Order: sequence, then C-alpha cells, then structure tokens
Amino acid sequence: MKGSFLCPVCKESAAPVSDDSPFFPFCSESCRDRDLGGWLRNQYRIGGRRARSDELPETDESAQQ
Repeated sequence: MKGSFLCPVCKESAAPVSDDSPFFPFCSESCRDRDLGGWLRNQYRIGGRRARSDELPETDESAQQ
C-alpha cells in the first residue's frame, strides 16, 4: 500500500492507493486522460538537445532513396 500523494494534474491530495490502482499516479480517469491529452497536443517536452539528422535511425523510406 502506498501513502497518500498529490495528483500531478489537479494537485489534489488523493487517498492511499494500492500498487494495482488503474489511475496511479493520477487521482482519477479524468486526470489521467487530461495528462495523455497534453502529451498528444505536444504540451510536454522531454529535455535535451535535438538529434542531428545523421544520429536518427534509418527508416524504410530513407533506405529506399
């Protein structure tokens, strides 16, 4: 059993949950979906420099050229 936590979306304190909670680390399905929507709309970014074109993996399309 985990202790109580703050939902990363709404910042509300949530009740303790078990390891198999379907929404952890979110407090609800709604907050989980809001977070996913943020990723899909490119509202979040993972830090780091952009990869140069010679560092990118070769794709089938680029291999045919």
